Amino acid sequence: MNPKIASRLKLARERQNLTQVEVYQLTGINNKTLSGYENNVSAPDLNTLVILANLYETSSDYLLGIIDDYTPKATTSAPIDLTEEIPNLPDEYKEIIYAMIRLNKHAKKGARCYKK
Repeated sequence: MNPKIASRLKLARERQNLTQVEVYQLTGINNKTLSGYENNVSAPDLNTLVILANLYETSSDYLLGIIDDYTPKATTSAPIDLTEEIPNLPDEYKEIIYAMIRLNKHAKKGARCYKK
């Protein structure tokens, strides 16, 4: 386990004014599992880390303690045509993309996590 990841996960959730139950409602990540991450009992897998980074509007590098800047860097690369790329991805990557789409749908419905 890594105490830095645990503390950053909790801080990022709190910055979005979300409870662990609300994170569960938005992502399907059990609030007891999330509590384990935040209390350094267990660590999230890669897919979960990406989902949480997107929900918390930060980077996985920040959550992992690689960088100290909470705000994700703006990308300058050209957009990718996902309609061509998604079918070629491994199933676990597809799940990440679908989870991000679900989060975006919640945001469009006014989910609290995307309001500033």
